[in-house]
Amino acid sequence: MEFKNFVDNLRSAYEQGLPGEAEQMKMSPMGRGSSKEALAKHPNPKESAVLMAMYPLEGRAHTVLMVRNSYPGVHSAQVSFPGGKQELEDTNLESTALREFEEETGVSSSQVEVLGPMSDLFIPPSGFHVTPYLGILHERPQFEPDPEEVAKLLHPSIHQLLHEETKAERTVVASGKYKIKTPCYLVEEEIVWGATAMMIREFETLCKRFLH
Repeated sequence: MEFKNFVDNLRSAYEQGLPGEAEQMKMSPMGRGSSKEALAKHPNPKESAVLMAMYPLEGRAHTVLMVRNSYPGVHSAQVSFPGGKQELEDTNLESTALREFEEETGVSSSQVEVLGPMSDLFIPPSGFHVTPYLGILHERPQFEPDPEEVAKLLHPSIHQLLHEETKAERTVVASGKYKIKTPCYLVEEEIVWGATAMMIREFETLCKRFLH
């Protein structure tokens, strides 16, 4: 599907309403409870946001994910959408997503048309309450990732990302110490699991309204 048609269909599907947490949970790590249950145990979460950006490459829709650098933290070396914690300078969570996207990918936030938020979710190991935003870049941007935060960027096409052969189950290290089995997406030899996989699952269900 050509990029313009993809964007038009995505707008229409988004306006019909979000699939919600029930779809996210289909890619959740085993043993994970609902966000409501988790938030009851963590009443003061750290508000954060990420940007799920779509852009054209050779006429087709692609997105960008990042492999985080290794550091002493629970999300070390994991794959995520560009994003991070809300700062005092941010007027709202949408501005958080745009600021972090620009800082981490080097792409000006002025190029992004934000369609709106997807369903939020809570990440118990780090205490982040994350709101993903859908964004459109109408031209392929020039990416210049921040070497302090980003090990590399991944650029899967939407067709590749949502293909059934991309889904798998793998054993990963959670919270830096626990080995768990989890459903995941395999993207450019990287394992995409946890909150990011849950976001992709909701997006996938949204796209199934028009992709066949």
